[in-house]
Amino acid sequence: MIRFAILTLFATTASLKAIETKGGRPNLLENASFMNAMSSWNVTSHENLGKVALDKEIKRGDTPSLRITNPGASDTFCKQSVKVKPGMRYRFSGYIKTKDVVVKGGQAANLSLDGGYERSPSLDGSESWKKVEFEFDSGPSDTVQVGCRLGGWFSLTTGTAWFDDLKLIEVGKSRKN
Repeated sequence: MIRFAILTLFATTASLKAIETKGGRPNLLENASFMNAMSSWNVTSHENLGKVALDKEIKRGDTPSLRITNPGASDTFCKQSVKVKPGMRYRFSGYIKTKDVVVKGGQAANLSLDGGYERSPSLDGSESWKKVEFEFDSGPSDTVQVGCRLGGWFSLTTGTAWFDDLKLIEVGKSRKN
């Protein structure tokens, strides 16, 4: 009987992991594939130097990628507001490709949480598609802003970065509780 219970627990755990990796948890981002152009996304750019566009040529799948180009040193952030549950933990992930990205002051191409320093690892230079992710706690907030960024706080960056396959999922209770 105990052996059956252990096998059942192992099978259930494996099944839950398979569901998560196959997208069983809902993506909280709206228009994450950019099929509806820039609907749900807002752009800020230091001194309005950055240019944001959808790219139907350089992409990972069938949908367009998001391209951010900073021809001059800038911090350009394409973000959206997302409803979250207070006291929960979230994972923001996606793929980034870079071309001729040069950073002056810290952050290059990254996924970022607005209003703080939480972000994915950043990529500079010229890189092929690379998956990046980070986790954050929502704290008392019921809304956060997350997005794709070329630059960062006190980081002015030049070059071009593409972003694709973006996902924001709830992963569990906050570790700060």
